[in-house]
Amino acid sequence: MGGMAQAGELATATFASGKFTFMEYEFLQLKYAGVVDVVPGYLGDDRIEAVQVTYDTSRISFEALMRTYWKHCNPTQAGGQFKEVGANFISAVQVSSSAMKELVETQKGKLERSGIFGNEPIVTKILDGPPLQFDPIPVDQRGTLKTLKLSEPKKFEKLQKESGRLKYFDQHFGFVQFCKDKVCGYVRFAPRCVDECEDVFPEYRESNFGQPLLEGDIKLTGGTFR
Repeated sequence: MGGMAQAGELATATFASGKFTFMEYEFLQLKYAGVVDVVPGYLGDDRIEAVQVTYDTSRISFEALMRTYWKHCNPTQAGGQFKEVGANFISAVQVSSSAMKELVETQKGKLERSGIFGNEPIVTKILDGPPLQFDPIPVDQRGTLKTLKLSEPKKFEKLQKESGRLKYFDQHFGFVQFCKDKVCGYVRFAPRCVDECEDVFPEYRESNFGQPLLEGDIKLTGGTFR
């Protein structure tokens, strides 16, 4: 295995995190940024639910795709994802080069050491052997969550909540409004993301610049993080 695709080329990456409809929806949100296509399907003999993401490397990187992936999976959960249990619902990333494998391993190590996901080890599998066969679902069965959000937004929101994904995202990547030492008006995004976590998600280092950490004399006043 060699390096990652050169800028300006189309490349493909494969991600698994429970029912593929949820991860498909998240990557479809990146079409404006350089994602060309997102195809749900089944990976390997275990029929792991996954999505194949085709992207324009001149507009978006594999590293950026991984940031979206980490935000919408539960990397410490073995044997499934959220409320979906079984070998076909595991958290996994299939890589096609040594550079991709190294990037995932580096991010995985930094996130684990940072404690963003707690004290449990990250168990997301890195599939770096011969590419597993990917069987796409029919075209007319794709994009179901995107369609649902447009046609029945309340049903879409209920489905996201019931899956456990929305609460999990808010707990790790939501925001909090707070007072510290009796001074109010502070806001931190992804407040658990500190130290090496900010190497993986530099956007939080930028957005939280000048905001104190959630330690000491703190009073929460609002936000999604709890």
